[in-house]
Amino acid sequence: MNVSRFKRYTGEDAVKLVLILCSLFAFLVFLAGPLFILFVKAFQDKSGAFVGFTQFAVYLTSPNMLASLTNTLYISVISTIISVSVAFVFAYVLTRKAIPGKKPLQFISMLPMFAPTMLLGMSLIYLFGNKGLLTQLGLKIALYGKVGIIISESIYCFPVALMILKVAFSAADNRLYEAAEVMGTGSFRKMVTITLPGIKYGLINAVFVCFTYSFTDFGAPSVVGGNVNVLATDIYKQVGALSDSSGQKNGYGSRDFLLDGGRAFDRLLRRIPVRIAGNLLAV
Repeated sequence: MNVSRFKRYTGEDAVKLVLILCSLFAFLVFLAGPLFILFVKAFQDKSGAFVGFTQFAVYLTSPNMLASLTNTLYISVISTIISVSVAFVFAYVLTRKAIPGKKPLQFISMLPMFAPTMLLGMSLIYLFGNKGLLTQLGLKIALYGKVGIIISESIYCFPVALMILKVAFSAADNRLYEAAEVMGTGSFRKMVTITLPGIKYGLINAVFVCFTYSFTDFGAPSVVGGNVNVLATDIYKQVGALSDSSGQKNGYGSRDFLLDGGRAFDRLLRRIPVRIAGNLLAV
C-alpha cells in the first residue's frame, strides 16, 4: 500500500517540493537569519554582554521616540486621507461615469505603483527642490519635511487604493441604481444610501492598506524628510549604530545589502494583501 501511494507522486510533485525547499532555504538565510541576529544583538551592549531590555527602555523613553511616533502617525493619517479620497473619486468616475479615455487614465494612474517612494521623492526634488523646474517658475513649496513625505506617500498609495476601490465599485448591484433612478432619488442620497454601503468593506480595506504603506515606508522620509524623523528612519539608524558598534564600517557592506534586500522583500510582501483583497471583493 505504501508502494502504490509512493507511485502517485510524479516529477511535477518533485519539482514543486524542490522549489518549496529552495524558497524556505532562501527565507531562512536571507530574512529570518539576519533578523534573528539583529534580535540577539538588541539584547547586547557594544562589548557583546547581555543587558536585557535596557536598550529598549532607553530608546522607548527618549524624546526622539515620541517625536518619531507622532510624525509617523500624522503623516500616515494625512496621506491615507488624501490618497483614499482621490482614489474614491477616480474609481467612481472610471466605473460609474461614461468618459472618454478610461484606459489611458487607468494606465497612467497605475504608474506610481511601479516606482519606489525613494524615486518619487527624487522626482519631487527635481520639480520642487531649491533648484527644481517648477521652483524656477515661481511655484515654491516647503518640500523638505512633512509636506514632501505626505505628497510622496499620497502618490504612492493612490494606485493601491484605486485598485481596491475600483473592484468594490465594479461589484456594486446596478439594479439598486436603476430603482433609485425610477424613484427620482437625488445624487447625494444615492451616494449615501447605495454607493457607500456597497463599498464599505473595500473602503475600509483601502484605508488600512494605505495607512500601513505610509506607516512602514522608508524611501520618502529618507529623501525628502529633511530633519523630520519617522519610525522607519529611526529603526534604520538604530540598526546602523548596532552594526557600526560591531566594527562593520566598510561602506556598502553586508548591513546595507541586507537592509536593501529586506526593503525589496517588504515591497513584495505588501502587495500580497492588495491582491487578496481584490480577489475577495471580486467574489
